[in-house]
Amino acid sequence: MVEKQWFFTDASTFNHIKSLDTMKSFTHKSTLLTFLLIVISSTLISCNDDRDDYVPIPVIVSLQPEVASPGQTLTILGGNFSANAAENIVTINGVPVTVKTAKTNSLEIIIPDNATDGVLSVTVNGQTGSARDLFDVIDELAITAVSPEKATKYETITISGQFFGLTIDANEVKIQDVVATITNATSTELKVTVPEATSLGQATISIAANNQSVTHDSFEVIDYPTFSTTNSLKVSEVDFSKISIASANVAYAVGDDGLIAKSTSPGTWELVSYGSTDFKDVHAFDEQNVLVCGSDGLMVKTTDGGATWSEVMVGTTDSLRRMHFISKTAGWVVGSEGIIFKTIDGGKTWQSLDSGVDIRLYGVFFIDDNNGFVVGDDNHVLKTTDGGETWETTVLTTGGDFRGVGFIDTNKGWVVGKDNVLLHTNDGGVTWTDQSVSLESSSDDFNDITILSENNIIAVADDHQLAQSEDGGVTWKVVDLEKKLKKTVDLHLEGVDSYRGIAIIVGEEGFVGY
Repeated sequence: MVEKQWFFTDASTFNHIKSLDTMKSFTHKSTLLTFLLIVISSTLISCNDDRDDYVPIPVIVSLQPEVASPGQTLTILGGNFSANAAENIVTINGVPVTVKTAKTNSLEIIIPDNATDGVLSVTVNGQTGSARDLFDVIDELAITAVSPEKATKYETITISGQFFGLTIDANEVKIQDVVATITNATSTELKVTVPEATSLGQATISIAANNQSVTHDSFEVIDYPTFSTTNSLKVSEVDFSKISIASANVAYAVGDDGLIAKSTSPGTWELVSYGSTDFKDVHAFDEQNVLVCGSDGLMVKTTDGGATWSEVMVGTTDSLRRMHFISKTAGWVVGSEGIIFKTIDGGKTWQSLDSGVDIRLYGVFFIDDNNGFVVGDDNHVLKTTDGGETWETTVLTTGGDFRGVGFIDTNKGWVVGKDNVLLHTNDGGVTWTDQSVSLESSSDDFNDITILSENNIIAVADDHQLAQSEDGGVTWKVVDLEKKLKKTVDLHLEGVDSYRGIAIIVGEEGFVGY
């Protein structure tokens, strides 16, 4: 251990520091540190006045943080450093260290990969000063906390610890042995998305990094809360057709006559209309980036949260009715005359796909890059296993037109449509079962469907009705919003979207239900 070297020429100042009463007056470390730096600076000025050839010794007062991992940035606070980074020679146990930034009283360094515990020293102009205590280089992987301790699928959790890889690719995180997506990585913190394939219940988190592995057992995957509509409001006189929730605070809804509306909190909406085209669908990538499509092949986008909009050339004048994205880049849009388009750049450009049909297509849902379903008029169900390059068409015998489609995985999904149609498949569309949900009228239509979780599914319909399943689609109950909200809701429900247990419904006459 190397003792810290102090250099004082003013005896009265030195004695003042040694005074116990004076030291006790410093109740905060930051105050004491500031005082010491001032003393050091004043002492050096005195020295320079007395001796022109004097070369001051670098002084290390503290390290922030006190311990660090290889690759981590460390700040050295003290004095007599050079403001030129190259003139400061820093070593840890003899291993040279890169100096990122330099001031006369602080240095930012990067802990080298081959650093080991030992003396941290700074040399300037041939003079060397060392930290009082040996520096501890963290080289053991550990998880210290997971926040939150309970989370739903798709939710982002924060894993805190030490000796993580400094880049996303330098870490592997698994939850219940399912590889999780890492969105951000530092040596002490990982941002991780809970995978869809995890099961509900207690879950072990494992991390592999720096040729080590570690596990954490105090984590639980939980289900989304049960859907409950408790409030509604009227946003405009114009009919809404679809909604997309961007976050817990922001949603976008679209409808007839160029209607675009943005919600910045539940119950607070502003209209940001564009032209007079009837818009059919909206997809919010996040709070700022949104795509809207509608009649006459019109598609518009915003990258600034709806402040401005610009048109996107899709390559058709036929109506665009529904979009579905599986990521920020890969998505599909369907519409009239059997049109299907695909994008791999987030909607900037679109490639036309051959559906093999010329009917109106109303619904599209992709499980992954390859497996997807499209539904439309005259009982048509289209399936692809190659991203839309080829399609297998099935014509069912329900006698109705299909309006929406949603899947939990490649096998389990639902189709909704006109005249009470609610169909279920357990084998990827090979066979379909009529789940016989009875709406108020046999002519009432199901217009849209969303899957909140494996257990919670909602389909919205005509005459202020929705069908809800809380057991993964095994059983369904019909909910009348007029009765539930205890107010007049004499209109059709057209669109629904969900986000982390939140569901919002839109319908005729500017209706929004939460």
